[in-house]
Amino acid sequence: MEFKELVNGDIVATAYGRLDSVSGEGKFRTVSDQANLVLTREDSSNFSYSLNVLTNERLYLVTPVVSELHLQYNQANRTLAWATEQRGSPVAFKLTFGSAKEATDFTISLFIALVEHGRQESFAKATEQDRDWVQQVAQTNIDGDEDYKDIEEDRQAFAASDFLNTSRYASPVRAKGKNVDMEVGIALNRTYVNRGAELDVFRHDADDRLESVATLPPVRDLSGEYVSPTKTMLHEKDTRLLMLDDREDRVLAMDLERGKVISEWTTGGTPIRSINPMAKYAQRTAEDMINAINENTLFTIDPRINSPNKTAQKFEYAKSTKAKLSTLATTGAGHLAVGSETGEIRLFREVGQRAKNLLPGLGVPIRAMDVSEVTI
Repeated sequence: MEFKELVNGDIVATAYGRLDSVSGEGKFRTVSDQANLVLTREDSSNFSYSLNVLTNERLYLVTPVVSELHLQYNQANRTLAWATEQRGSPVAFKLTFGSAKEATDFTISLFIALVEHGRQESFAKATEQDRDWVQQVAQTNIDGDEDYKDIEEDRQAFAASDFLNTSRYASPVRAKGKNVDMEVGIALNRTYVNRGAELDVFRHDADDRLESVATLPPVRDLSGEYVSPTKTMLHEKDTRLLMLDDREDRVLAMDLERGKVISEWTTGGTPIRSINPMAKYAQRTAEDMINAINENTLFTIDPRINSPNKTAQKFEYAKSTKAKLSTLATTGAGHLAVGSETGEIRLFREVGQRAKNLLPGLGVPIRAMDVSEVTI
């Protein structure tokens, strides 16, 4: 088959195999026993790639290569699954590769495309550590099939799986922005569900089932303006609820006994993307300070500072580094793991020092993370 006549852009890699799909309603079907995947690069200036699906010598589907594909590669079964939309409806696809070598070659090319798109730079600039990481992720046993499972068993598992429920198409509630996040108390039996314009309060009953307790009044800042929290965090033995909102340079502190914001911690114009306790179980204590990040900066916020700028210690990356920090977590000793939009994870002993380790990523954004209590 002459692929160039059917796809746009430069062909990077091709693969052949059986293509199955599962719709959002759970309907399973085999699309084709003789399908082709063609990875193309459409624009080298912004690292734009597409995953083309061809069946019966015709173009069946084109999907941009982005992290939202929710790619899942199964080495043992030589399968690649991803989620996308077809005619406005969510659908999951899975290709069973014709050979182990083809599975390895295509998957490595696909992950490199994902890394380049996520980082917006050529993989040729990647470090040797990054190159080894991609190879390890896509590595498979080319010479043997001893780990390959029964085909029919694998198809039934895919048909019954909740693949779409773990992708970005999972929750229409989440897509509408109703449930933003949730905080579970570790000092008090309370759970707070942030629904943007309101906060719902739950507790666990004697049978460990959630029951509704109350809905707090709409959140207002100190000036009386209504706000919709974008992120929440319990603080000071679960007596305070810290909130971020669309104004990116402040933290709102709500007294949960009174159900109102009692203070605002500003950062002198430094944006805040995410916040986290100073140590894994600091919420059980009266610790005042918190950790915070934005795209290029890891810093602490201390509400005791007698100044409009509550920023304390800080470590800032140059913009050219493209750190793209996205989330963080702390150990029991206060050591930090910081995730990024590029999938990289940086390990810090403390705020104010350079990272002691950098774990490479595949260009897939890290949205949330947690670590064990022990030192990292």
